[in-house]
Amino acid sequence: MLETLRYSLRNKRIIEIMYHGSQGITQRRVKVLKMDSEKVLAYCYTHKGIRSFKLDSILGASIIHEED
Repeated sequence: MLETLRYSLRNKRIIEIMYHGSQGITQRRVKVLKMDSEKVLAYCYTHKGIRSFKLDSILGASIIHEED
């Protein structure tokens, strides 16, 4: 999962995460902008804005394969 988050950060690519937050478990499409040992700052396409995600609340992450 961490490698997928780093991939998004390095390559400026959209990924999909499963996140456990105040609304329960949600699936989000995000592009990681910054990350540290506790949080991930990302543009969330679901909410159309920059959001902060607790790293330990991210349940999974996957690369979205876009067709050219």
